[in-house]
Amino acid sequence: MPPEVHRLPVDWRARLARVIAGIEEPDPSWFTGSETLTAGEQIDIYREQYELRLVEALSEQMSGTAALLGDEAEALFLAFLRARPSTSWTLNQVGHLLPDWLAERRGSSPLTDMARLDRAVSEVFSASEAQVPSPEGLSLETVLRLQPHVRLLRLDHDVHRVRAGLLDGPPPEPAARIPVHLVVYRAGVEVRHLVVHPVAWELLHVLEGGATLAGAVDAVLDQGADPQLLTADLGPWFQLFASRGLLAAS
Repeated sequence: MPPEVHRLPVDWRARLARVIAGIEEPDPSWFTGSETLTAGEQIDIYREQYELRLVEALSEQMSGTAALLGDEAEALFLAFLRARPSTSWTLNQVGHLLPDWLAERRGSSPLTDMARLDRAVSEVFSASEAQVPSPEGLSLETVLRLQPHVRLLRLDHDVHRVRAGLLDGPPPEPAARIPVHLVVYRAGVEVRHLVVHPVAWELLHVLEGGATLAGAVDAVLDQGADPQLLTADLGPWFQLFASRGLLAAS
């Protein structure tokens, strides 16, 4: 009697990718094994190499988080990847869920805030650029938006300072628990950050969805902003926003 021929399912390629990613359990009958390896050991090699590649990508994408963790980075990244298997087609999205996963496990912490900052830096680096409004065409009724490469973060710790020290300077002091209103943006090919006044941050937050300058001012006044503060600082703030390239024409 001829040996039984095992036929692979029609969608075996997609399912094999899910097996390697840890999303689906393997079917040992798909593999022949060898003199030295069982079918299960064969798929484990694929899984291990895939995990190592994703850990490497995470270490690059979440560089501040990796630096903060030090020797613990690989173990934590592996735990994350096994709990939240990546379904993205691109490696630069592999850490997108890491801040939320850390928040579930550790709540508000320097590590969680660092991961949020890393994610913003990654998104800013690859984001597009929109048309910049011309100064002569600006008025209180001009509808503005934020550039696609701008990200707004409210952090509980000053991890932006720590990240700069970990990556570019001498070892910094540990992150302090202090509210930070941060703007992460791109200038040319460099990703930068800017700490702004809470009311200035709220103005940008309103503009994120598209608004006129007058509408943005009314919105933050409705939130309880000090009118005298706005009178004194609105002009310099918008000069700063424009000079840093944060605004786009709607």
